Amino acid sequence: MSESQFFVGIDVAKAQLDIAVRPTGERWSAPNDAAGIATLVEGLKAAQTQKASFGLFGLTKNTRGVLELVRLDKVFKIFDDEEEAVRLLASTASKEPI
Repeated sequence: MSESQFFVGIDVAKAQLDIAVRPTGERWSAPNDAAGIATLVEGLKAAQTQKASFGLFGLTKNTRGVLELVRLDKVFKIFDDEEEAVRLLASTASKEPI
């Protein structure tokens, strides 16, 4: 992984979205509602602009169902947990933007 690569993970399994950026260690939260989902879309756009990897993890069955219903599962890379997200985003970072 080069120093210019950043990985953004979002834990959406609770009432708030917990956002973490690697390797900087930045963390912040957004509400797990329509405004928070809009924040995720804005974050994805920013990540794509900076050629950073971006993934969601920790989704509850209901949250995943909502994302599938509005077809956002086709927009976001979704992982079971943070470890899987970091591993798979790192392995694809050099191949294609996520």
